Amino acid sequence: MNVRFVTRTLLAGACVLAMSAPAFAQSADANAADEGEIVVTAQNRAENVQDVPIAINVISEEAVKAAGVTDFTAVQRIAPVLNIVNDTVNTRVAIRGIGSNSNDETQDQTVAINIDGEYINRPAALNASLFDIQRVEVLRGPQGTLYGRNATGGAVNFITRKPGDEFGVNGSFSYGNYDHKIVEGGIDIPLGDIGGIRAAGIASKRKGYNFHPNVNLRSGNDDTWAGRLSLRLEPTDALTIRASVERVDSFVAVAAQANFSFNATGNVPATTAAGCTASGWQSIGAVVAGVARCIPVSTSNLATVDRSVYNAPTTGVGLTDSESWAYRGGLTYDFGGVTLSYNGGYRATDRVGAVTLSPGYRFNNYLDTIDTQSHELRLNGESDTLKWQAGGFFFKEVLDIERGLYRAPPPAFLLGANGGYVNYFTRDVTSKSLAVFGQAEYKFSDAFTLVVGGRYTDDKRRAQFVNYPGGIANPASPLFNTGSVRPTTLPAPIINRALAYDEGNFTWLVGANYTPNDDTLIYAKVSTGFKAGGFDPIGAYNSE
Repeated sequence: MNVRFVTRTLLAGACVLAMSAPAFAQSADANAADEGEIVVTAQNRAENVQDVPIAINVISEEAVKAAGVTDFTAVQRIAPVLNIVNDTVNTRVAIRGIGSNSNDETQDQTVAINIDGEYINRPAALNASLFDIQRVEVLRGPQGTLYGRNATGGAVNFITRKPGDEFGVNGSFSYGNYDHKIVEGGIDIPLGDIGGIRAAGIASKRKGYNFHPNVNLRSGNDDTWAGRLSLRLEPTDALTIRASVERVDSFVAVAAQANFSFNATGNVPATTAAGCTASGWQSIGAVVAGVARCIPVSTSNLATVDRSVYNAPTTGVGLTDSESWAYRGGLTYDFGGVTLSYNGGYRATDRVGAVTLSPGYRFNNYLDTIDTQSHELRLNGESDTLKWQAGGFFFKEVLDIERGLYRAPPPAFLLGANGGYVNYFTRDVTSKSLAVFGQAEYKFSDAFTLVVGGRYTDDKRRAQFVNYPGGIANPASPLFNTGSVRPTTLPAPIINRALAYDEGNFTWLVGANYTPNDDTLIYAKVSTGFKAGGFDPIGAYNSE
């Protein structure tokens, strides 16, 4: 039985039922929005966005739906300060131009991403489908005090829709070009006076944007489904408990590279003993035996490539199959004047597949597991003159990776008649982060408030890097003449190195708020942040 098909069929049936019935319930936050107040939790407490001294964009549930946002990349349509780039199967995020260009397994983002308090560190996990979103908060600038490591560019908070107090259903169906079908829906089931359950899901399927006549295949296809079951309990006026479990399954034909060969007949520059003579080419070395070394500069050859129909690499079209389970939970208890809060999450992502590269390479990803957990325990207090919070945070990430770069023939003599591996490697990486933090706002008068905060973070990262020699011109190597399959044996490694990184870092914030009237907030602030350090095969490097 096709589990993927059955799951989607059940999800579609639930959404059709949802669309056939009226919506009976609205969440408390939605009602607040109807009254003209936008409530955010950017400072770890619910407050009017007008009172938050942070450069912030708040994107409502209605705006998310209207823009057709169903994945992380699409968020930038409604948040112009965000720049989100898909680099084959990974995602790079920047806020106001501050971001990270590396997707290395020992590198981190410079923008902190959170879903209902769950901290997401790895680019692979950011491609998960976004659905049933209540709002998105984009915080611009360093957020090191409250959000900690890897928030030098800012932070993005996704808040999902919570179970309502009354029975209610909602659903939608969308159809677009490239035969793009999206079915989304949810149902609220009340549990008397103490809470409720919400089940929600989405299924999205689309043909690829690009056709490749040399392999008679399309790339850019997307076949994704996701579901979430949420629980909200309020057994007493003081206690609130929430929990959710989420599954995301994504099968994507990675967009194949377009390429232009400078080695093809007619594309090689004319040269003389003096060097490069063709326009758009530049000499990069001495002329040897009458041959100049040239590279193209300021060329626009890809402008001549049809972006919808072009030849893929000879190794075909890449595929990525990603499966992810996430478990999130939290509780809040009000002692009267002081509130205790816990937020935590665990996520397991398993990703396999391949990315094809021009002219005839295939980067095979045989093992890519990402296990993360994050926990935050916090106390919040408030009086007539003082608002404060203090807490601790723990994060752990375990990565297990096995990859190899395969090269198809020709030429056969390099790696055999079936091709072989140019390189092959494994990575085992464990990262831990422990932090304590605090922030206080003292009200000197009705109009003037001073804000101070600090956070100390201790980061540790351990890894085992193993590199194997490629099979180039080495018929005795098990990486020679393999075909594009997982090797059954491997040669002796040329690198087998244990690496370590340890560092502590203190970030701080000082600010002043001035509120001359109820409708105006003027603030000044200095805040710091840091991006965690790491290592490459050479050694460790410190934080930014």
